[in-house]
Amino acid sequence: MYYYITEAPRSRDDHRALERARELLTLLGIAGEFVTASPTRSVAELAELGAAKRYSTIVAIGSERLINEVATLLAGTPYVFGALPLQNPVSLELVTGITTLEEAAEALKYRRVKLTSIARIEPNKFFVTEIKIAIAQATPIHLAIDDASIETNCSDIRLAGSGTIFLRNRFGDRGKRSFLNWLFGGKKEETGYTSRFRGSKISIEMDGTYPVYLGSEVIAKTPLAIQVFPRSLKMITRRDRVSPPIIRETERRPQFSTTNG
Repeated sequence: MYYYITEAPRSRDDHRALERARELLTLLGIAGEFVTASPTRSVAELAELGAAKRYSTIVAIGSERLINEVATLLAGTPYVFGALPLQNPVSLELVTGITTLEEAAEALKYRRVKLTSIARIEPNKFFVTEIKIAIAQATPIHLAIDDASIETNCSDIRLAGSGTIFLRNRFGDRGKRSFLNWLFGGKKEETGYTSRFRGSKISIEMDGTYPVYLGSEVIAKTPLAIQVFPRSLKMITRRDRVSPPIIRETERRPQFSTTNG
């Protein structure tokens, strides 16, 4: 059995996504105990309670903030971490290969555990998913990765807790619409990332101060100093696909009721 830590839905969409996650877990036959963080019981207290109850696997179901908070608590411990991201499942792509809620649920069923990395934005902000910097025009960047130094122009940066970095220089006529779509997880752009790097000690300096996003939340501003802690978190990842997915295509598009409740 798994120990699921959730958070109170902030909107109707959040509520529907949480119900969909529960449906998927039931469909896949994954049992567990659900607990919900609140002002009177913190995420840390709930995680400690799960450990006291001798659960070996703790799963965060909710926002990127919740997922990264639980992951940070479990890093360096013998407990296994799983995640069902309700708002932006693609945030797990660079770390686990997961891009949808259905894939995240199937990963819990197969329980392929891998030692993954977790990163810290100095001085004390940790993340395992990914952070983003998105600018409406190409901007000079100085990127120091371990012993290497890179000077280039870019408009978009993705950096995962594994230390994987993608840089892209975005041009075209789509302008601000392209920028906002990419930032908030909308339609994917046709053009891909132009450069990919990986390191354990990373610094990012830009021509100006720009916000750093975790999901839709600003958690820092440039310049950034980042330290990656390798193989510090036991995390459930997507298994290699050798057979059709358990959840059929017809089950991937549920029809939600429009009634209140």
